[in-house]
Amino acid sequence: MPKRLWGGQLQKSDVSDYWYERGWSEIRSDIVRSCGHLLHKVRLSINGYEIPNDFSIYAVRDYSVILRATVFAVGVFFPFGLLLPLAAVGILLSIRDWKRFMSHYLLLLAYGATLVIFFVNARFREPLIPVLILFAVYGGNRIWQCIRAQNWRLLFGALVLLVLTGVESNSYRLEISQDRLRAYDFAQLAKADGIKGDIHNAILNYRRALELFPNYADAANSLGYLLVQQKKLPEASDLFRNAIAMDFANILGHLNYAATLADLGQIDSAIIEMRNAIRMLPPNDTLHAQLGFFLARKGEELEAITELEEALRINPQNSAAKRLLERVRSQ
Repeated sequence: MPKRLWGGQLQKSDVSDYWYERGWSEIRSDIVRSCGHLLHKVRLSINGYEIPNDFSIYAVRDYSVILRATVFAVGVFFPFGLLLPLAAVGILLSIRDWKRFMSHYLLLLAYGATLVIFFVNARFREPLIPVLILFAVYGGNRIWQCIRAQNWRLLFGALVLLVLTGVESNSYRLEISQDRLRAYDFAQLAKADGIKGDIHNAILNYRRALELFPNYADAANSLGYLLVQQKKLPEASDLFRNAIAMDFANILGHLNYAATLADLGQIDSAIIEMRNAIRMLPPNDTLHAQLGFFLARKGEELEAITELEEALRINPQNSAAKRLLERVRSQ
């Protein structure tokens, strides 16, 4: 986006400056909405659900005895959903000795603020856990002391805070359904299966992902690609067509669908698919190169040359288009 707007070669700092300024511009345009988003991020930062980045703890839960016993599917989001309420009690009850805990307060505030401002997810939240453990142990000990000393007033306040933070921390707050996130987990497992060559389980996990989230275009594309390798072209063709219906801007879906149509002997349909994609999508060298390939395969060399030249005009570094253009011209 920044390169398209500014033109020329950009440094990483230029891209960072662009998004920084755009972020502030959106904040200034609607302060109330921005504050609402910030509050939502605060709630996510103290929520027990472990928001994944590129790896989900819930994706491997079924494959680990320890995680199966500790990462619960419902109820308490362990460990954060149990840890945070106890830590909140510990923080409250430690205020009377605030000088002793000042460094811990500052760490939680400083790191928690950066977490909320930048990126709320499980991986970046982990450094807070050791500090929260200290406060959780302190809070649990102080609750026990209140019970022994029969300090019912302080105990009641601690238990109210425990319940309130427990409800907040263990309520699902993401705007994405858990089925959709679970589908992403299965897709990640499928990718891992594919990397290690376990095609059977890769196909199985992609099917599970699509059962949970039928509009998952990337999973449909990936499953279709594996089925092409197994020569199941009709089913693969249906998956690629569905992927395009889910996300028309997905260039890979158009390429895969057209290639499968060509493999099924439907070269004219493959050419139509490429022309539709080129007409509806932004300029893309790969689409033009693929259309040129199909036209050459059909024997329409002049039209193939035109498409391949257009591909190279868009991207002069497209080596596949260069080689194909040289081959077509030499015929």
